[in-house]
Amino acid sequence: SVVMQRYGKSIRREIISELIETYYMKALEQSELRPVSSPSIEKVVDEPGADFKFEAVVEVWPEVSLPNLEKLTATRPVSEVSDDDLTEMVKRLRTERASFDTVETAADQNDRATIDFEGRIDGEVFEGGKGDDLQIVIGSGGMIPGFEGELVGLKAGDEKIFSVVFPEDYDRAQLANKTAEFTVQVKQVEQQQLPELDETFFKQFDSEAQDLESFKIELKENMTRELELAIDERSRDNVLSSIIEAKPFKVPRGLVEQQADIMRDQALRNVGLDPEQYRAQFSRELFSDRAAFIVKKVVVLREMIKKYELEASDEAIEAYLDKVAARFDDPEAFKSEQRKSPERMERVRESVLEQMLIDHAAELMTIKEEKVGYFDLLAQRNKN
Repeated sequence: SVVMQRYGKSIRREIISELIETYYMKALEQSELRPVSSPSIEKVVDEPGADFKFEAVVEVWPEVSLPNLEKLTATRPVSEVSDDDLTEMVKRLRTERASFDTVETAADQNDRATIDFEGRIDGEVFEGGKGDDLQIVIGSGGMIPGFEGELVGLKAGDEKIFSVVFPEDYDRAQLANKTAEFTVQVKQVEQQQLPELDETFFKQFDSEAQDLESFKIELKENMTRELELAIDERSRDNVLSSIIEAKPFKVPRGLVEQQADIMRDQALRNVGLDPEQYRAQFSRELFSDRAAFIVKKVVVLREMIKKYELEASDEAIEAYLDKVAARFDDPEAFKSEQRKSPERMERVRESVLEQMLIDHAAELMTIKEEKVGYFDLLAQRNKN
């Protein structure tokens, strides 16, 4: 018929799609598999007179067994906010609030240069190796080692070609240890002007301090709170890392990619960029190592929940809320907002349960203390 000639293929595709969905669900029930993503449908046999067949390839949660925790060792960082740390933090805050004035002189340390650049490896421009109107504060460490120093002595309108080597531990493994040749055009040079350490400066950080000493007292309290959080986070990560390394296992690639995408989007939002617009410029590989650890952490925690059968009590949840709320100006308002959202409270419950499980594991393990500097510890936290 005309209808079948015109719509037959479309109707057949819909029927095949429904058959695949129906039999895929039946197969899942019979196999008791736990897929973590949608299936990849392969090898579809759809020939007249032949049995209808297809293969569904799925990624599933890995089956893992926990090691003997009493035989494992993990480290807990020990740190404090020293006077030198406090002085360094004041210096960094001044630098963050610095203004810049355009100059005609050559660029020097702490100046800001606006550049266009193009980087090549073996004659080819590499991913992320080209940019326009990039602003760099020389000496800030925002670029790979050696790059910023090459800008010293250049004026607006100057061009320079130089080579630098990517670090061995560079986040993007395909660039590690590679020598890149950069062509740079300097468009503007600006000289840094640091703000005075006065009440106007202090108010930018919501401080009522009237002098530097009282500002440092407030600042040290904030730094100490951040340090306590960093110590707790690093300690929990170290416990989980010891468990994961004791019995290595692979995790579904799809889950790692999903987590890496989430982390990439969040990183872009954190610096004020729209993920939809800039996502393609930043490879998910930048976040893949940390994403893989997070997925492995979830797998281990799932097994620990089954083994230890712990539950987050109302008292534990309330104590957690009190601890988090203490970081806000109005703790009660923060807790009230959390309680209004079932989704937020579920995340709180999950966080409490995670902390309980890791604390329980730590009690069984041998914990060794390790001294770490304040800024080193926070740098590790920010990298994660």
